[in-house]
Amino acid sequence: MSKIGKIIIFDFDGVLVDSFQLAFETNKLFSPKGVDLSESRYRGFFEGNVYNTMPKASTTEGGIKQFFDIYSSKLFDLPVAIEIENVLSVLSKEYRMIIVSSTTSAAIDGWLKKNGLGKYFLEIMGSDVNKNKEKKIKLIFEKYKVKPEDCVFITDTLGDLIEGQKVGVDCLAVTYGYHEKEVLKKGKAVGFINRPEDIVAKVREYFTKI
Repeated sequence: MSKIGKIIIFDFDGVLVDSFQLAFETNKLFSPKGVDLSESRYRGFFEGNVYNTMPKASTTEGGIKQFFDIYSSKLFDLPVAIEIENVLSVLSKEYRMIIVSSTTSAAIDGWLKKNGLGKYFLEIMGSDVNKNKEKKIKLIFEKYKVKPEDCVFITDTLGDLIEGQKVGVDCLAVTYGYHEKEVLKKGKAVGFINRPEDIVAKVREYFTKI
């Protein structure tokens, strides 16, 4: 398969946009009375699929809608880092790119369009497509006629590393997002990315080796 046939699967929150504080503060609004949701506990939810690890009251359809109504309205105020813009511009000329995220597709699409980044992605697969990232990655295999080795998943959480592993997709873990390197080491990432500007070199290196 040619180089342009390869697919980069991007997580959204923590990888393309620095949204941790927004997501954390929004979730605190829905914490049960008497429960002090700490940053550490919140990060811990992302050591698995967040829709399975968070309190059930937060993952009902009503709870999810309430969260994203608030989150989406404030997401558009978060800036895009110039390094990320440069990375997407370069990689889009060499690879196909798709977003797989636990955030809604509409929220991601709105943020991308506001920042002029929508043109770089073939598709957005948010939580409305499926809350399970394994299933969404399998949809990519089917729709784009690719194998796991034709893809690489760039993410910032242990939960995503686990889901990627289950479907045979290698993952590059960024250490500037929701989880620090020590947590990410519990997964089986094939490499670590410490700064957004290092993404291009790491992706090229990965696809050169396989």
